[in-house]
Amino acid sequence: MFGMVWLLWIASLVLFHYSIGDLIPVMADLSQNLKDGFYIVLGFDSMEAESASIQGACVTALTKCGRTVNDCSSISCDGANCQVTANTTAELREINASFARSLSKVSKIANDKYFGTEAFDEAGSALNAITAETEKLDTTGMATVQAAAYCTMHKNSDLLSNGTAEAKKQIDSFMNNKFVNQFNDNIGYLQALHALPYIFGVSMLFYLIFWMKDAACPLCCDGSLGGCCALLFHMLFWLISFVPAAILLVIGYILKDAGNKVKLEGVGLKGDPTLDEIMSHVREEYPKFYGKVFEPLESPLLLMYSALQLYVAANIAIILYGIFVVALRPYTDAKYEPQERNDV
Repeated sequence: MFGMVWLLWIASLVLFHYSIGDLIPVMADLSQNLKDGFYIVLGFDSMEAESASIQGACVTALTKCGRTVNDCSSISCDGANCQVTANTTAELREINASFARSLSKVSKIANDKYFGTEAFDEAGSALNAITAETEKLDTTGMATVQAAAYCTMHKNSDLLSNGTAEAKKQIDSFMNNKFVNQFNDNIGYLQALHALPYIFGVSMLFYLIFWMKDAACPLCCDGSLGGCCALLFHMLFWLISFVPAAILLVIGYILKDAGNKVKLEGVGLKGDPTLDEIMSHVREEYPKFYGKVFEPLESPLLLMYSALQLYVAANIAIILYGIFVVALRPYTDAKYEPQERNDV
């Protein structure tokens, strides 16, 4: 069994080094990946530019309809004017292109059941109003009707531009929540985790000395002073190695297997979803965002979780083995007399 403990330790040592080596650069990039995910992948970086593009298309379309933005407060027709038509297909195509490039993704976030907080209300309402007009617009129909629609879209593109600052402020709160900050604050400790398996290795060496000395407990089985010291140092280093590993294993279990019980309160999300709920939602609804932000973390974290399982198993195995050795004394004579051996 002692050999099996060594094998468990060696396997966990190798997995530890590989997982930590892979995890450190990914963790260091987490904040930037979150920023790129929201601003580039989901299109929030383009909100102002696309809003200006829509405004420009609306101005051009109004010109084709014989109107200007200044006429928007009093669009009406009389007589033959009502029969005038206009072709604004190109302008509608330009507006739709703005949605295809980024605004449809922004609109989806603004109306999302978890991300769609009050901060997105102005931008979300504006995008919904523009979308409603594009869906019913006849780009070859009556100029007056089209002019009214483009006036509505122009007004809402202006509201969209105004809502950009508030929307980006909300995005920044998503990126700087307490969970992300805790990850960032603990990046430095990841490097130190390389040393954790070696602490257990030192503990194992002291146990080996105890085992080779007499493998007998000094309190009840007349063990030697040297064996006693080795056993005490073994327990000390075991405790130092086991406690942080057990804490990390519990955290890993919570993240992997108990995410349905972890409420994400205080991170700015609507409805305070559980960890499982938000991860499943992002994976299904925003796969490119998930691929940018969370997918790089999966493999290193799963590998570290496996390493921790092996490592904690080795820690528990050596304690069980130690109890077995002390209780049954398979390597020493139970009738061994203290005077028949050296005390050290």
